[in-house]
Amino acid sequence: MEGDSWNFRVCIDNKDPLCYNASMNTEPYPPPLLAKKDPIQNIALFGCGPHAKRIYVGYFVRHNIQPKLIVDIESSRKVIEAMAAKHGWHDTRLFFVNATHPYIAFSDQEHHELNTLLEELMIGGGIVSTPPEIHIPYARLCLERGIKVLIDKPLSAPKDLSVGNAQQIVDDLGDLLRHDTGDNIVVQCQRRRHLGYQYVKSLIDGVSEEYGIQPHFIDIYHSDGRWDFPDEIPRLDNHPYANGYGKLLHSGYHFVDLLCFLTERYQYDDYRVHSYANTIHSFKAQVPDRFYKRMFDIDNEYVFPEKGFGEIDSYSLLQLRRDGRAMTTVAINLLHTGFSRRAWGEAKEDLYKGNGRLRHERVNIQIGPLMNIQVHSYQSTEVHDVSQPNLTECGGLEHFDIHIYRNSDLMGGKPFEIITLEQLEQDDGAMNDIGQNEYARHQLVTDFLHNVPSQSGIRSHIRTNTILAAIAKSMHEEAEVTGVLRND
Repeated sequence: MEGDSWNFRVCIDNKDPLCYNASMNTEPYPPPLLAKKDPIQNIALFGCGPHAKRIYVGYFVRHNIQPKLIVDIESSRKVIEAMAAKHGWHDTRLFFVNATHPYIAFSDQEHHELNTLLEELMIGGGIVSTPPEIHIPYARLCLERGIKVLIDKPLSAPKDLSVGNAQQIVDDLGDLLRHDTGDNIVVQCQRRRHLGYQYVKSLIDGVSEEYGIQPHFIDIYHSDGRWDFPDEIPRLDNHPYANGYGKLLHSGYHFVDLLCFLTERYQYDDYRVHSYANTIHSFKAQVPDRFYKRMFDIDNEYVFPEKGFGEIDSYSLLQLRRDGRAMTTVAINLLHTGFSRRAWGEAKEDLYKGNGRLRHERVNIQIGPLMNIQVHSYQSTEVHDVSQPNLTECGGLEHFDIHIYRNSDLMGGKPFEIITLEQLEQDDGAMNDIGQNEYARHQLVTDFLHNVPSQSGIRSHIRTNTILAAIAKSMHEEAEVTGVLRND
């Protein structure tokens, strides 16, 4: 193959409107032979909001790492300076950009100054934790200088996604893949490093290897348990809706990627997707204004435009096909607003984990007539609540049970057993004090900084973003979307 770029093509419609096509050659560029590398020195953190403080700053403090550079917006200067001083990061260079628009990362002058800083500070790794609207410019800034990148999900949040710009998801992926060398772009998607889901994947793969049967039905359900009031929604900066995207690109990305992680060994030719959005207008009808008036004496005054805001919830049915046959049927139900513990009118300062948010997560996998695997993970209290149930029991912050049903007369083994996360951590020697989701995120950071081949490299997210774009397109068009799948 001529040239040094990976000629990449993704289509999410049989009429081919959603494709990135670098050339007519659609064969994948072979990954390079990777030599063992030294750990990364001199880390830059781009974006230091609630997520970055919880995950990356927490990681740095825990491992006694001082970032070389932190980049954020000018309005956060005092907060970032105080944080750096608190942790004794006196040698960390701070750089602040003047944010003029959600989709503009930096001015030409700021771009030049950042380039100079990256060279002067000899940055070896960049963690991109900005709002997703500007992930791509910061990732490109690093990659063009040969700097390895760890980028938060989603890879991007295209402008006007809710009114028909699903194409941009695929184009942004293609933009990153042009810079891919095989190990220099990692996506922060922790369920790929989660002990529980790795165990589930091993069960699925074991049945497939022994009997040649793959999952034929997967049901994935997630509820954020967040409740944002209608008049609060237009003002949200973290997990916004006013910029045209919603649940699908908030935490929803994790569960589309979980599907792709659990089925990555299976080849599919094409897919069918039909998806529905629960819009802000539907949400206001489901929880009417009179309820807020009665419970909190609140009058919701904001009048939402008919289009332009991101979805509150996303409901999708997919079929993944091979040789014209449905091999795996998938239901993905993603809720932003579900059961919540919020019982107050004025939102609390910590909207990330302190405003009544609870996680409910369920996965149900049927593998022909041989095995049924169910994941149950349900919280009943918030992280900050003083009174907590047992961490690993149902309702606890770390509840994660795996129920396994076997056709034991054919397969052997127990007809039913429950595997807990606590058991897996004990067996793995990976007991931790920060929770398995946070621990898995930290493990991805550790792999990244130590130049260990990642379980969440950019190429493993090709199928994820193909399906993500198809779901977004179907939600907008309120119609079925079909397309081809690559099997890289």
